[in-house]
Amino acid sequence: MENSINKSLARPLDAFFPGKTLCLAQQLTQGLINTTYKVAFIETNTAYILQRVNNTVFNDLEGIMQNIEQYQNATDQQPTLSLAFLKTTSGNYYFKDEKQDYWRTCTFVANSMAYNNAPNTTVAKEAGILIGSFLKNTHKIDLSQTKITLPNFHSLSRRINEFRHALQQSSAKRNEKSSQARSIIEAYAETLLTLEKSNLPLRFCHNDSKLNNLLFDAKTNKGVCMIDLDTLMPGFFFYDFGDAIRTVCNTAPENEKKLASIGFNEAYFRAFLAGFKPYAGLLTTEEKNSLATGCCYMPFIHGVRALADYLNNDRYYLVTYPDENLDRAMSLLTFAKITANHLPKLNQMVKEYLN
Repeated sequence: MENSINKSLARPLDAFFPGKTLCLAQQLTQGLINTTYKVAFIETNTAYILQRVNNTVFNDLEGIMQNIEQYQNATDQQPTLSLAFLKTTSGNYYFKDEKQDYWRTCTFVANSMAYNNAPNTTVAKEAGILIGSFLKNTHKIDLSQTKITLPNFHSLSRRINEFRHALQQSSAKRNEKSSQARSIIEAYAETLLTLEKSNLPLRFCHNDSKLNNLLFDAKTNKGVCMIDLDTLMPGFFFYDFGDAIRTVCNTAPENEKKLASIGFNEAYFRAFLAGFKPYAGLLTTEEKNSLATGCCYMPFIHGVRALADYLNNDRYYLVTYPDENLDRAMSLLTFAKITANHLPKLNQMVKEYLN
């Protein structure tokens, strides 16, 4: 197996690390879309991440790397806040092999870890600091020099339309099983659709800022940097804020089957706000007013996407058992519903910390 992996990596490794002798090639399995390896060489003391990019999902790698380069340039004075992507011997940030697969490589962040859910208020606060640091270091990026690589990625109206189309095409069995999730969508969709019509400024956003895309120091839990940068592009700030909260403040995993165990951790929300507070001055009043509802919007839109994929027989998200996408959808939509019930209190806390 190891020799097979090493052989398949030979061409991209030679493009990024010519003449280096491979001593480690370990496949990492946390991600759901790209194929990722940790690699190291006899000649260096540094490990790297090598990725084969899923160009079905990410079909504009040139645009993606252009956005990543913009981000890398914005954070080059603070290297701990960003991964460093390497160029090939021909000067590109990616390599295309004979199978038309695209590869790229970046530094490996040693002595770090990620969490699917926040284990304590320290991590919650550091997550707020990382989201705030990202905002601070990117708010001056010229958006005209960036590319929208995934159009309407967080457009709820688009995702609702995709869900309804999937419902029309789905099997009777999956249709029936999805009835509870569908009822939540129909109950909250109209209210949340008003948020995407708000008069908010575009920002340079991460667009996938869930907690396990944030790295923390393995010993101190101090925030280190954000990873999984394929979705960097213009968006609304409540995307990044709400997507972080859906994993920081959720008391259960994303695919939790026991819905009664799902709750909103207000102590973690306060800790996150405390971490983010020094950066709040970068936001407009309208943006601050959108944050609490954004905490409902983001788990809701992810739930809609998971349910649409379930109705489409699991074409997009990797599943390990037949109804995993349905479980994801129900868990996310339940958390969105619970968050909606907390909105008056969340709005009050946002005003308390950020105004």
